[in-house]
Amino acid sequence: MIRDGLIVGINCKESELRLLKETDLIIKKIVDDCKSIELSKQHVKVLSKEEDVNLTKYKCKKCQYEYYPDKGRTRQNHKRLKTPAIEEAAAIMHNDNIQLNENMNADMELNKLKQAVEAVKKEILKPDKIKRKSWITTEILNLMEERRQNKGNPTEYKRIQWIIKHEIRKAKEKELQEKCREIEHHQNMHVDLFTGKSEK
Repeated sequence: MIRDGLIVGINCKESELRLLKETDLIIKKIVDDCKSIELSKQHVKVLSKEEDVNLTKYKCKKCQYEYYPDKGRTRQNHKRLKTPAIEEAAAIMHNDNIQLNENMNADMELNKLKQAVEAVKKEILKPDKIKRKSWITTEILNLMEERRQNKGNPTEYKRIQWIIKHEIRKAKEKELQEKCREIEHHQNMHVDLFTGKSEK
């Protein structure tokens, strides 16, 4: 029985001992929940074939539950590279940071390239502080702020709400059209959009 990361007090007959001896089965159940595991295995007393087996305890000492798998990683907003100005700025910054010399060996060049890419990620591709949908524009945000200020005036509030709905519909349609154009462009080039490989 597994309860709160512990397997405690299992009494079973010899037919069930075969499953319990394979601790991989037990460990797999715990590994599903725990990131890092140290098992302290206390003795298993096998009295005889007829008598019960007392599997006392398999305790998970260090359970670091992985509720937030991306917490330590830095995320990047690669969609920002679609705008030409940001793409050009990223390319210039990357080229400035590389500065390879002829005296460098392959490992040093590789490390220099990695550092240049990381610098671009941190400076230019960092995600927006305000999380929002990709189709939301500054006009819609301004209208939402105006709507919030007119909470006391029902007629003005409804009028702004109607405008916001239409702006949102237009923005969503525009985004879908851009995606369709991008997919069609890749299909015409015979390139898979997601993998970037050419289709033959």
